[in-house]
Amino acid sequence: MTEATDKATLLQRLLESEAALVQAVSVPDELASVCPDANCWSILHITEHLGMTERGMFGRLETAETNPNEPNLAFDEKITHIGHDRTGKRNAPERVLPQGKFSSIKDALHFFQQARQESIDFVEKNTEDLRGKKIVHPIGEMDGHQLFLLMSAHAERHVKQIEEVKQSPAYQAA
Repeated sequence: MTEATDKATLLQRLLESEAALVQAVSVPDELASVCPDANCWSILHITEHLGMTERGMFGRLETAETNPNEPNLAFDEKITHIGHDRTGKRNAPERVLPQGKFSSIKDALHFFQQARQESIDFVEKNTEDLRGKKIVHPIGEMDGHQLFLLMSAHAERHVKQIEEVKQSPAYQAA
C-alpha cells in the first residue's frame, strides 16, 4: 500500500464509523440513559466512553517512537477483528470509564465528534508516514496507521453494543 492509499483508507474508516455512531445514537435522551442491567452501560455512557477513548488513543501519538519494522499488514486485519468482536466482554481501563459527565446524548455525541474531528484533521494534514510510528497499546504494539484503524474499529464495536442495548428488555420497555 502507498501512503496515499493508507490515508484514504483511514479517512474512509474514520468517517464511516462516525456516521454509524451518529445514526445509532439518534435516540431521545430518556432512552439514551436506559441501562439494560446493572452491569451494562447506557447509550449515553457508551458515547461518553468513545469520546474519552478517542482522545486517549490519539494522545498515544505524542509518545510514539520511531518504528523500524516493516508494516505488519496482517495485524491491520487483526485489529479490525478485535474491534468488531463482541463475543466476549472487555473491561475498559479505569481512565476511560464513563463518569456521567453528560445529561444529553447530543452533548455526549458532540464530545466524541470533537475528538474524532481532531483525528480526521490529523490524518488529512499529516505528511509523516504513520507506519513509521510505533505505538504501545494494551492490545499490542502497533504502528500509527493501525492506531487509527483501532479507533474506527472501537467505535464500530460500540455501535454493535448500542444495537444490543436497543434490543434489551429494559430499553424496549422504556
